[in-house]
Amino acid sequence: MEIIFNGKSLDIAPDTSLATFMGKNNLIFEHTLIELNGRILSKEEKLEVQLAAGDTLAAFTLVSGG
Repeated sequence: MEIIFNGKSLDIAPDTSLATFMGKNNLIFEHTLIELNGRILSKEEKLEVQLAAGDTLAAFTLVSGG
């Protein structure tokens, strides 16, 4: 199925969970803000979401330091 990830079309397997997608793309839960279809997901939602065809997903890695 096709989703949009960070502005680019991407084919993924049907029934892919967000957690699986994040793992395969080396996105660390604690350091990544996820926007799904225009809405920021909570930590709990990131564990529960199943991706669907046509979803728009954006990942933002949080960086801190001095």
